[in-house]
Amino acid sequence: MQTLSPTNAWQSPTIGPPNSPIEMLPDRAPDASDDRPERAESEFAATDRSQRDICVILPAGGSGRRFASSDNKVFAALTGIPLWIHTARRLCRSSQVCQLIVAASPTDQPTFRQHLERWPLPRPVEIVDGGRERFDSVRNAIAAVDTETANWVAIHDAARPLVPTSDIDSVFDAARETGAAILASPLAGSIKRVIGQDCRNVDRRDLWMALTPQVFKLDWIREAYQRHRGYPVTDDAAMVEAMGRPVQLVQGSPANLKITYPDDLAVAEALMRAQTSDAQKNSGATN
Repeated sequence: MQTLSPTNAWQSPTIGPPNSPIEMLPDRAPDASDDRPERAESEFAATDRSQRDICVILPAGGSGRRFASSDNKVFAALTGIPLWIHTARRLCRSSQVCQLIVAASPTDQPTFRQHLERWPLPRPVEIVDGGRERFDSVRNAIAAVDTETANWVAIHDAARPLVPTSDIDSVFDAARETGAAILASPLAGSIKRVIGQDCRNVDRRDLWMALTPQVFKLDWIREAYQRHRGYPVTDDAAMVEAMGRPVQLVQGSPANLKITYPDDLAVAEALMRAQTSDAQKNSGATN
């Protein structure tokens, strides 16, 4: 098997004490009607959100081709703050996160460091070299995981800044029960299959769109990357599934969009302002 090893890793200084609170507006008000049933026991430890043992990996090597920019799209400003900083802050709201690893091209790494100096995060951040493909970037990041503190890995697109914290908690909880879990949302709208000139409807009832975070036991995802032999995969969960491991789907919010085109920024900013406004109204109503 191929041994994973980190490449040219850079680590940020720790910001504040390890258990310092994170002061940020919640992105979505708690839903009092959300009475989730108790989960059945499994071979894994019972859900314990006091454990700080999840390492978040942010692949951030995407080019700006579709984004119509010469810069990395995650550097784009969203409400005056780099998009990827918003994303990292969302994940850091969870008390279960112990470390963040950003996989980025060497040419972009100075900018990431500058952003961290201006907008420091409350968890240690390590920057490793991204690869030619997303697969290579995630593999390098997995090799840099601090195995002394992390038992789990959550892989999240750096260009998804709007993932609700309630969704993060839900997928973390599900992974702790089953070993692997991902956020996903049912497909909406009509789906067509086109073969030549023939166009037919596709039954979408069993079709879901994979989102992130995708969360795995550290040894599962490490083994999946070691076993990979170049066959096509669409996401990290596909490699874990190929090992015969079950991956649980957790329904996530459709607001968890991935910034791909310039117009997506305007949509994201509107959603973010709406989330903040709703949270403030809810906070005022309960005071």
